[in-house]
Amino acid sequence: MATPTRADQRNNNQLRPLSGEPGVLSRADGSARFSHDKTEVLVAVYAPTEVKRARERLDAATIEVIVRPRAGLPGPVERELEQLLISTLEPCLITALHPRTAVSIVVQITHDDGGLLSAALNGTCVALMHAGVPMRGMLTGCCIALMPSGDALLDPTLEEQQATAAARTNSFPLVSTPTLIFAPTFTLTLAFAPFVLALALLALTLDPHPHPSPPPSPAPSP
Repeated sequence: MATPTRADQRNNNQLRPLSGEPGVLSRADGSARFSHDKTEVLVAVYAPTEVKRARERLDAATIEVIVRPRAGLPGPVERELEQLLISTLEPCLITALHPRTAVSIVVQITHDDGGLLSAALNGTCVALMHAGVPMRGMLTGCCIALMPSGDALLDPTLEEQQATAAARTNSFPLVSTPTLIFAPTFTLTLAFAPFVLALALLALTLDPHPHPSPPPSPAPSP
């Protein structure tokens, strides 16, 4: 067994504890609280809702994302997160079902200890599911930090991200079929496999609209 080398005693390919709770806001169509250990976001989804005429699309719904910092006014970091979330969600939501409306998503940052984009993406996925927004599949994301030493750290903390040479957040669709949930093949599959499995199981556990079991077959006539 490898000896933990990180400050929080994790191995390089080990995730922080994940936690998700849907339905935390009563006035939103869907909501969720999602955390990667100390990194936590609160997400509200309003859909379908009215869209401004300048942003109206005749053939599809418009995706709007607002990211609010823990304190103060939004800045360049929040604006970048908004654009990254929109570009990631665009191909995954079935927006053609509700043209000339908006899917409005509000992400409130409650604590940032690294991996903020992946926490926001995962929390948004759970909130969209809770709101019943049509999707082509679930989404999951995770951050990898490449350290100056050459080590790759999965799900880095804020301290690790600040000391990194480069960091990348990858998102992956989890496509649901009647018999399985799978993710496409990608680099470092072995490192990401525990994360994909953990979020898939979590999303299934939190599914607010479980598929009803088929009615029992009638007994044969004598």
